[in-house]
Amino acid sequence: MYESGVVETGKTIETCPAGDIKEGEAYIEIQALDAKTLDSHGNPTRVKVRVEQTEN
Repeated sequence: MYESGVVETGKTIETCPAGDIKEGEAYIEIQALDAKTLDSHGNPTRVKVRVEQTEN
């Protein structure tokens, strides 16, 4: 499991370490945070993604 921490407005995460995960379908969960307190805000969003190995 990978947890990014806070991603600032306008910034993105394009890759992350996947450890021993296999290629194929997976899910990521995105949770909005209050900008001032960083407390969870609203319901998380679950998104299906495809895990692929990249060339180094």
